[in-house]
Amino acid sequence: MPRIFLVFSSAETANANVSGVPAVARVARNANIVNESLKEQNEIFIVMPEGHLIGEWSSSEICRLAPHVKQTAADVSKLTAREDDIYLAGEWMLTGDMLTVISKARSDGLPPVGGSKKLETILDFYISEGRERILQQIHRASRLVMKNTVKPTDGVVSKYINRPISIRISHLLLRYRSIRPIHATAATGLVAMFMLACLLSGNQLGLIGGALLFQAASLLDGVDGEIARATFRSSTLGASLDSLTDAITNLGFISGLSVSLWLLGEDNALMLGLLGFICLGLGLLMLGRHAAATGAPLHFDGIKHFLRRSPTRISDWLIWLTMRDFLALLGALMVLFGLGYYFLLLFVLGTCVWVIFAGLVVLRSRS
Repeated sequence: MPRIFLVFSSAETANANVSGVPAVARVARNANIVNESLKEQNEIFIVMPEGHLIGEWSSSEICRLAPHVKQTAADVSKLTAREDDIYLAGEWMLTGDMLTVISKARSDGLPPVGGSKKLETILDFYISEGRERILQQIHRASRLVMKNTVKPTDGVVSKYINRPISIRISHLLLRYRSIRPIHATAATGLVAMFMLACLLSGNQLGLIGGALLFQAASLLDGVDGEIARATFRSSTLGASLDSLTDAITNLGFISGLSVSLWLLGEDNALMLGLLGFICLGLGLLMLGRHAAATGAPLHFDGIKHFLRRSPTRISDWLIWLTMRDFLALLGALMVLFGLGYYFLLLFVLGTCVWVIFAGLVVLRSRS
């Protein structure tokens, strides 16, 4: 049976934290996925130089992400080679196309970057690259991991403003191995609490502070998802908690904005806020009950899913203009320029349309 050896140049790089997951665990997961896609099963081994051991944390992550991969502390210089063995440079397999490398090594024995049928080729490759180049490869792979957490459905505000900042925040947080997506979700909720406290203060400074914190919560909203995707910890429960936190933040901003404007002399603000609150709450209730009944993740993107069935340039703009990232930035800017009441009016009109679409989505799904 063919064997695949994931060879690492040092224990330092093998146990390096690549955006929240050890390099060796990420490579093992990739190799395991490729192995499952091949017609014949291959034995997969991880080997370290000079018999160094894989770290305890890295070992536990390998068990979580690739439980069928064998962990070994064998000295690479003492491996007994077979004719059909395939050797892969572990650090380069973080960003390489492993399936292509394996296929080339099987077919003609040519040593593409990071892979060969001869162990000596990999060892010489590491010597020629040098320690600094290998560390640069680890850093480059980490940045690429974070870049790949971006969702293709991001709106214009997320794509050009929020996401570049949130990715940097996620990258910094993932230096700490104990960080989980729920921590970022909780941080967003905490910002939302401060936002509501500012809005309920009843003065102009609190109104501006609340609007800015609403935008900050929108920016932080992407961090939990980025952490989850980078560390392979995405779950239905996490997605539902994220959406629920978003909904509570939105409701908190509208209710707080209404009270703040009312305290500052806008007599109709409370009535508008109550109407928007009722519409938004009704839509969330319908979608929440529908998610509970079907077992699907809780989400509040009924309009987006409806419009994406017949995509056009107009539908794309409608989706972008109704996304939370756009609304949060628009709300912050309008409040800063003294137009908070008009933002509230626009929001109420938007929620009236949204609740109709939400009802149509639920009815269509049930039928």
